[in-house]
Amino acid sequence: MYGVQTAVREVYVATLSSDYGSLVTSPSPVTRSRLGLTSYPAWSPDGQYLAYSLGDSRGGSSAGTRPGLAVRSVETGEVRQFQLPWGWVYSSELHWAPDGRSLLVASDDESGLTGVYRINLQTGRTEAVGEWSADLPPMIELSPDGRFVYYSVAGEGEDESVFRVLRKDLVGGGLEEVYRGSGGWIRRLVLSPDGSNLAASLQMPEVQTKIFVFPAVGGEARLLKSPEAKVVLSIAWTPDSKTILFAQQKEPSSPVSTVEVFSVAVAGGDPKPIGLEMQLLNHLRFHPDGRRLAFVAGESSSELWVMEGFLPGTR
Repeated sequence: MYGVQTAVREVYVATLSSDYGSLVTSPSPVTRSRLGLTSYPAWSPDGQYLAYSLGDSRGGSSAGTRPGLAVRSVETGEVRQFQLPWGWVYSSELHWAPDGRSLLVASDDESGLTGVYRINLQTGRTEAVGEWSADLPPMIELSPDGRFVYYSVAGEGEDESVFRVLRKDLVGGGLEEVYRGSGGWIRRLVLSPDGSNLAASLQMPEVQTKIFVFPAVGGEARLLKSPEAKVVLSIAWTPDSKTILFAQQKEPSSPVSTVEVFSVAVAGGDPKPIGLEMQLLNHLRFHPDGRRLAFVAGESSSELWVMEGFLPGTR
């Protein structure tokens, strides 16, 4: 007896109303050529390109192939593809450098250590950025000027309930703690477009998720209103840094349940559904125009198979 799990995920784009309260255009896939193997969308700073990963449902590579990236022109639809080095286990969201000439990604190298790498979109070459320790997770956030990387780590000594948010200076090499808490772990960490605040979804042991906002340089955190007892899979800031969209599972007990997207004002107020619901919806990313929203969605299935009579003498 053995199990088989399959997943198909695509990058979609939809257009939202100016108040982020509804959809103006229905979601449409960016491409069908990869047969459900696209994920982790990221708009370029000028909004002229959309980058996304090419690989399996986790963003990694299939057997015998290397993971890759694609950069699609919004105007012409032309796609350029880049292969990543052998040995990379790629499972991170993409981040554009401020000049739009390269992409940053966190990935495991051949030695199994996670680091941040820069992919030059003109030459296709990759290079490591800074010195990193083994505890760097694949979830990182890049400051608007490209100087700082933010990430979260869980546990300190024997206390596994502690979580910390760290900021690393890619120029000076310094590392500082900007937030510390306990009682859960950070599922998502997203920096506002103006670089002033971080939004985080805190996963609690009793399934529910809390969303809170705190200054990127350190300071007090403030909780935002979000439905309780639900798992928040993704967070996205609007380009004006005043509103947050979050994708939340409708049925917490099911890993493949429909995911619903809400908007909530950072200044306060109740979250409102925007009319976007799809299976496996995740990785929300806003276009700089504040209207187009890229995300990943798809389908997943699990099967149980039985093989009989394949050993000698069992027929």
